[in-house]
Amino acid sequence: MGIDLPAQIGTPALTWRRLGILLHHPSPDSTLARSVTEDWTRQDHLMAALHDQLSVLTFLTGQMLTAWGAKRNPIQPPKPLPRPGLSEPESGRTGKGMRSLMRDLGARS
Repeated sequence: MGIDLPAQIGTPALTWRRLGILLHHPSPDSTLARSVTEDWTRQDHLMAALHDQLSVLTFLTGQMLTAWGAKRNPIQPPKPLPRPGLSEPESGRTGKGMRSLMRDLGARS
């Protein structure tokens, strides 16, 4: 159900105040909001974040194998799902690695 703006604007069916509210506070699934967020709903963003967190958890589980004697991590480092409007993250290593983390936490090697 849409609104016929040219026919209804300024009438009791669509007052100027209501038009302002519709433009400043669109519902997340409205056409206006989706045009601004490039068709990603809140649920889409949450699912992408969940995917990224599970990928990191899987990778860290593989890293734990190396802390307890495996020669290498069988899991590739995760890459985040691309989001609309965000640039690709810079490549490079961050952090100290799982072995130093396990050592800092007092785990056996």
